[in-house]
Order: sequence, then structure tokens, then C-alpha cells
Amino acid sequence: LDGTVRPVTGTVCLTEALGDAPLVLARESVEEARLVGNRLLHPVRTLGEVVACAKGDDPWPGPGRAPAAEASGAPVPDLADVRGQPVARFALEVAAAGAHHILMLGPPGAGKTMLASRLPGLLPPLSDREALETTRIHSAAGYGLPHGGLVRVPPFRAPHHGASSVALVGGGGALMRPGEISAATNGVLFLDELAEFSPHVLDALRQPLEEGVVRVARAVATVSFPARFLLVGAMN
Repeated sequence: LDGTVRPVTGTVCLTEALGDAPLVLARESVEEARLVGNRLLHPVRTLGEVVACAKGDDPWPGPGRAPAAEASGAPVPDLADVRGQPVARFALEVAAAGAHHILMLGPPGAGKTMLASRLPGLLPPLSDREALETTRIHSAAGYGLPHGGLVRVPPFRAPHHGASSVALVGGGGALMRPGEISAATNGVLFLDELAEFSPHVLDALRQPLEEGVVRVARAVATVSFPARFLLVGAMN
């Protein structure tokens, strides 16, 4: 109990909720808070700093200079690396162009996962609105964000076939977190070994696929998360 101010998940959402009010936050959370827009930010390391500033003994610290935004995160696999597979390549191109869901069937080692991982590379970079929406979701879920910038590359999420419905759809206890289908918003959700997923987990996808939103009802609250994604399934 040394009074250290620690970073929290969902900084982007919390900063938006405060409107134009000045915000005192951990130094590690400054980069996320900057993404919302022009806010008065006071990054601190300890509660002792907050007390000293509130009493007027020390000036409120400023956020400093914003780091240069990176164009993107990790490099996206390119479909140009794939040799052969003309039918599967054409199917991915049609799916990307028309936002069609796709199911790939083939023996193990045929290249289904390799092809699916290259689908985000066919999609255009996220617009400012889409980037902020995706960044907001990833921040609330506690995922790492690109250094100094928004999530500009369409996300690619590939949950294990043993994932629970809460992990896929979202929810939990008192902390209502978005699930994998929300994390894949504006990108691709890849379900490998589709037949191995639990039936009730797959049933939970029906409403989000139709409406582009998932509503999670728990005893503590009912929340709505975005869920607009391109579904890619693969099975042997």
C-alpha cells in the first residue's frame, strides 16, 4: 500500500464518459486517454502527488508531448505469399469485397488457417470512426493497443474451439467485458475446427450476425457491445 496510481482497463471509454472534465490518471494510461481528443490530462505516479497538487503545494503535471503515431501494428500476412489455391483465393477475394461470411472445408494441412489469416490484408484500413470504435473495444477488454495510435488494421480474432460462451459473447461477473465477437468488430472472426465448438456457443452467434450487436444480460447489468465482423469457419 504505497499509494501508487496504477493503470486500468477501459481508459478510452472512461475518458469519453468524463466529457471535458480534467482527468487525473496513471502515467501508463496517458497514451490511451489522448486518443479520445483534447482533454486536460494530469498523469501522476502516486496519490501523494495528487494530494500535493490539490493543496497547491505543487503544480499539476501536464501530459507532455504526444509520441509519434505508428502507421500500424504487427505486419499483416499477405495473400500474395500464397502459391496455388486459386479457388480458395478467389473465395476470399469475393468474401472481402462483399462482406460475405465463408466456410472452408478440407483435410488437415490444406492451408485453411493460412488463408484465413490473410483475409484482413484484403480489407481496407479502418476509417477514423471504425478505428476509434475498435480501439474502444480493445481498451475495455484489456488488449494491448498500438503504441501511440489507434487500431487501424482490421482485427483478426481466432478463439480456441474450447472457448466458453462468455469468452465469445462477452459478460462475466461485476466486470462486463466484451468478448471475442466484439473484439473482431470491423475485422475477421476465425473459428477453426468449427464442428468442435459447443452447440450453444455457436447458437449465440445467430443474433449478433443478424443485427451487428450483442446484448448481454446479467444480474448486475444489461449491456450492448458492437459485433460487426466477417465470420470465417474452417473444418476438416
